[in-house]
Amino acid sequence: MVAFLDLRFNHTFDLTAIGTVLLALATFVSLLVARGAFKQTQEEIELSRAEVEQAHRPVVIPIVDHQRMELGQLGTMERGPRVADGKILIVPVENIGAGPALRLEARATPVDATGTPSPAPDGPQTPAEIAGLGKGSFAPLEIGAPYWAVGVSFELTVTYEDVAEKRWETRGRWSADRSRYVDVRIAPLP
Repeated sequence: MVAFLDLRFNHTFDLTAIGTVLLALATFVSLLVARGAFKQTQEEIELSRAEVEQAHRPVVIPIVDHQRMELGQLGTMERGPRVADGKILIVPVENIGAGPALRLEARATPVDATGTPSPAPDGPQTPAEIAGLGKGSFAPLEIGAPYWAVGVSFELTVTYEDVAEKRWETRGRWSADRSRYVDVRIAPLP
């Protein structure tokens, strides 16, 4: 009789017992392989999801150029921020991303030349809201800003969603002295 791990063998082989042990070992190995394959599949799904989101991500930016835009009753003007009738801040934006921007909302805060918030003009501000802006599309956003003067610098904040309902924010400062946007940043929102 042979002893191994305090088990006693009497030189006879039970093929059923050996088969059961080998089957248990094969099952354990296949579970390890399946677990690794499952983890790899999950990583590939996440990578694919990120690629799809990037392929349909909107990128909304404020624009300033010498092209003319039609503003209905307000006539035409160059594409750039303007105060119209002393009560509407018009801010043209363009979606340069690969997908539509949904549920856009824009707000502006008056700032001084250094970007520090300055005292707000009298009257409540009404944010601009539009349902969507397609890929490669342009829209003049109209922010109700009573008593704003022509030539005021401001910080613009535009929030929007992509088709996956992920929220984004474009933020930039309009420098009236330089007639351009500075420090424009685009970031995801939590």
